[in-house]
Amino acid sequence: MTVANSKSILIVGGGFVGITLAAKLSKSPNYMIEILETNRERVFDLLNGETYIFEPNLDVVIKKAMASGNMNISNTLSKNLYELVFLCIGTRQLSKDPKSMSELVKICLSISKNIAQNGALFIRSTVKVGTSHIVSEALRESQRPDIRVFYAPERTAEGVALLELDELPQILAAETPEFLASGEEILKNLGFSVVKASKLEVAEFSKLVSNAWRDSIFGISNEIALVATSLDLSISETLHLINFNYPRAKIPNPGPVGGPCLSKDTHILFDSLPEYFKDSSVLLKSRLFNESLEKQALDIILKLSKHLNKSAKILIAGLAFKGNPRTNDLRNSFAVNVIDQILATDSTLKVDIWDPTLTDKDLGWLNQFRVDNLDNYSPEIILIGNNGNAINSESFSGFLRRNIHISFVVDFWGVCKNLNLPLLNGYFFGEKSNA
Repeated sequence: MTVANSKSILIVGGGFVGITLAAKLSKSPNYMIEILETNRERVFDLLNGETYIFEPNLDVVIKKAMASGNMNISNTLSKNLYELVFLCIGTRQLSKDPKSMSELVKICLSISKNIAQNGALFIRSTVKVGTSHIVSEALRESQRPDIRVFYAPERTAEGVALLELDELPQILAAETPEFLASGEEILKNLGFSVVKASKLEVAEFSKLVSNAWRDSIFGISNEIALVATSLDLSISETLHLINFNYPRAKIPNPGPVGGPCLSKDTHILFDSLPEYFKDSSVLLKSRLFNESLEKQALDIILKLSKHLNKSAKILIAGLAFKGNPRTNDLRNSFAVNVIDQILATDSTLKVDIWDPTLTDKDLGWLNQFRVDNLDNYSPEIILIGNNGNAINSESFSGFLRRNIHISFVVDFWGVCKNLNLPLLNGYFFGEKSNA
């Protein structure tokens, strides 16, 4: 049963950002939540009590909310009027999708007719600096100056999103101090803490810089790992010595950097800037360096395959863009991007994949390459795709030990070192080897 006199919330976009936000908002009494999602398969799944995102406790919260009648999902916009709208659609860098930001503005205009008088529009998507102001201007020109536009970016980590939505402060910005005060009250009533920005552009910039900074830190670690390799030294030993009980060094382990945010946000940041900023940017060079790891992996595989003088069998182990916390998100995954490049470069290579944490639906078109049982299986090349629990398990460790002398292992994640496997016959990023 729905709550009497409940207020209506519309969440535009039922992907990771939208569905986790819906779960958070379902804890607030007196609100009816509707999710607008154009993907019919996602709509079907949710209506049948299934979520398509691996996130601890998400299934339970969404099923409860759907069963209570206080949450619904549809692929068409209803005729309801909503007091609150949260825009949670995915955006892309302009070099890959030149219309990404303008399409976001169009969506805001199209849903404005469903926003109640003096309603609120919270933009959660990652945007080019200045986009929220453009949305506000467009609404004024369309005779809806009453709609209060806020920028409140999503910035949770996959695998701990529900926890972080309860704990992390929400960055919030609006065009006027009056709007900002009202937005703060709304978010606090929904169970959020708030940190206020002086203007929309500062909040947009803050979201982009946060991810660009994290990406650059990983880029520095990766460059150090490459230097260690060239000096025939161990990056893991080096970082242990640097970080051990030393408060001024928190250098992260090296490895691929992917996913839907870190892989694009630096580019979106530079979409906001004049071209000359790119020439000497540390942030952008770090992003490009992180992207280069995929090309390095491809080059190693192709070189070895050519040396073998036959159509090599390649096992990609671990498909999600990160291993911990666990996720089923394959967007901008190191492993998937390398698979795409292999298939595009040399169709004679045989690609197999192994990841017991993913369902057939998670894998989609990649399911055709799936190997379920590694017993009596010996590929010529093994590429470690992430550092998840399945990859660090006794089962997979045993498989690697059986194949360590007959398969060439390509490990950018430090898995073999962590499993105390001999670094033989392979490429181990940032580590000495006898290959």
